[in-house]
Amino acid sequence: MVGTAKFIRIDLNQFMLQISCKPDIELNLHFNTPSRRFYLSVIALVINEMKKKNSSTSIPIQNHLDELALLNKTVGKEAGSSKREHLLPRIYRKWKDALPDLEKAPLFKIIGRKKRYDDSMDKVYLFSEKEKDNWANLFEYMGSHENVRLKFATDKLSIGLKDIKIIFGESIQPSADAWENFTGHLKQHLEEPPDATPHNHHDLTSEPVQEATASQEPAAGKRKQRIRFALVGLAATFVALLYWRYYQPVEPLEVASIDKMAFPLPKNPSVAVLAFDNMTGDPNQEYFCDGISDEIITALSRLNEIFVVARNSSFFYKGKPVKASQISEELGVRYVLEGSVRSAGDQFRITAQLIDALEGRHIWAKNYDQNYGNILKIHDDISLSIAQSLRIKLIDGEQARSFNMRTKNPEVFYKHAQAQSNFQKGTREGLDRYGQLAQKIIDIEPESEIGYRLMGWYHKFLMDWGASRPENLKKAFGYAKKALSLNESDPFTHSLLCRLYLMKREYDTSIELGKRSIELQPNGSQAHLILSVALCYAEDYDASIAHCKKAIRLNPLPAYHYYYCLGRSYYAKGQYDDALTALNQAYELAPDFAPTHMLLATTYSILGRKGEARSAAKRAIELAPHITVSFIKETWLYRTRTGMEITIEAMRRAGFPE
Repeated sequence: MVGTAKFIRIDLNQFMLQISCKPDIELNLHFNTPSRRFYLSVIALVINEMKKKNSSTSIPIQNHLDELALLNKTVGKEAGSSKREHLLPRIYRKWKDALPDLEKAPLFKIIGRKKRYDDSMDKVYLFSEKEKDNWANLFEYMGSHENVRLKFATDKLSIGLKDIKIIFGESIQPSADAWENFTGHLKQHLEEPPDATPHNHHDLTSEPVQEATASQEPAAGKRKQRIRFALVGLAATFVALLYWRYYQPVEPLEVASIDKMAFPLPKNPSVAVLAFDNMTGDPNQEYFCDGISDEIITALSRLNEIFVVARNSSFFYKGKPVKASQISEELGVRYVLEGSVRSAGDQFRITAQLIDALEGRHIWAKNYDQNYGNILKIHDDISLSIAQSLRIKLIDGEQARSFNMRTKNPEVFYKHAQAQSNFQKGTREGLDRYGQLAQKIIDIEPESEIGYRLMGWYHKFLMDWGASRPENLKKAFGYAKKALSLNESDPFTHSLLCRLYLMKREYDTSIELGKRSIELQPNGSQAHLILSVALCYAEDYDASIAHCKKAIRLNPLPAYHYYYCLGRSYYAKGQYDDALTALNQAYELAPDFAPTHMLLATTYSILGRKGEARSAAKRAIELAPHITVSFIKETWLYRTRTGMEITIEAMRRAGFPE
């Protein structure tokens, strides 16, 4: 490639894309997460098909569903969705909206450049308009979600197909067979059987039998000799174990790279607490193991001088053989806490180790042995050890507030963990089980706020599922106020009340409670998100967007509603292109969430993209027939009705019924 004035190189070993087209554009891009690698692979697929046709033409990718499914399952780790029917819509949206965005670069990291704040205080890569246009023009598309034709239009930069090279395998040189080798490698990886260790079975009956002779030792002498041999063997084994334990060189940990970080490292020490491995042999202890990690995250999130990633993101790696360095790079943190739980009867051993991923070393590792009755103090001990190891200065009241157990009853702890797990399922059955467990917690420990707070959220979520609003709102308030009377320092109760007062349109009270929740839990991603929602409906859009972005940074692999809330705030502010980007991210994470389709439809309608508006509206109505013009009028929650007419007209143009 040396001496070539214009070229594009796609390295599928490192998932890098390099484009050199001086003076028009020169980039070195790293697709550094599973979902991002999937989209680079899609680009490579399109280019490979163009090269096979020897023509700069669009490619009907619906003809390549098998390859796309393979890429999604292997390279992409099914980060967006495992369903084949979702692949084409995902790719179509990303090709249109996310991949061409060189400023925000939602699907890649630009090597050699750092993001800067622009005039709107968003962090972006700074490029000239010409550079941005040249990159965006590469992504041509035709058709619709179901009939997608894509083209990587390098001809617009006068880069010929012969100057586009794909690399894969041991050789660093491009190869005409690179794509086939790449997909063949992925197929082989899927089909490989688990390693089997061969066993040598000795047939002891085949050994020659020696006849006894008079010269053989007496039986007693033989026993002594066997004992001597056994003692020598034990001593040798003991020495070998000592050597292995203290002198065997430990394999060094892989070091994370700041340049590969998906997010800039926070100024404060940053930690991801992984789900503790359940090594008890009892699947029912999964709740308990998750609960320990969850409590550590909660304790650390209340500290001002630390940055801790939310559960939703750190638990993404649960059960996956992922190195700490990769987790560090993908979540944008320096430290990773790993742990495991073992048990024998009533005794538990919890092992925890804190890793500095940037230096590739263990800061500390410790075993905690406790019986079931005293198990709850362990997560506070671990949390405090982390804070002390990272030299966090605790301000007045922080230690008492952060490292005191929320309950001293193991049964309450266990049922709380079960409730959280059931809620994460996102089903009505899971919600009902959540409510049942909340009531059991109240019965077991009526002096604790935990059960009342959970019951408050239960009735709030029932309203989201269509249950009676007046009845459940009244019950939710009753439980929330009871919880607050039992513990005025519980951030989760303040967030609940923030949401409930918003439903009553008491905006100032709602915002005050939301801010108090963040004071009590500065690193609470959900607290920032709930305050963002309140600020959006109070029509303080800039503050709403800022808190939503903070929530996403604390939860880098968030659930769909984080991006939905961000898209809604951008939409309400009138930043429709930004709204589309966020809403498409929400769509990718939850393709069947009707409100996302509704907002996509109105946004497309406002932008004059009629076909896409009608398509999104059709899907919204299929998923939720109650979404009508009159429904939006009745449930309009914003402080004023300034934007309602714009939305109503957009809905009508998109085809929503009255």
